[in-house]
Amino acid sequence: MPKPMYVIHGENDELFPLAETQSWVDQTIAAGSDITFVVAPGLTHYAPCDYVPYIQDAVTWLKDVVWQ
Repeated sequence: MPKPMYVIHGENDELFPLAETQSWVDQTIAAGSDITFVVAPGLTHYAPCDYVPYIQDAVTWLKDVVWQ
């Protein structure tokens, strides 16, 4: 059974284009990976504090889905 991953990606990331990450996620899911992919609308690579709500959602996912 694959290890689940929770991927958060800023919509406007200047270093890692969203389309490339989405492609990677789609390919790895097709190969059998268990990935939850969340796009953070409007967020960039250089605004880490703006990701706090998404990290909090990831914690909830860990507690409710992975560690159930």
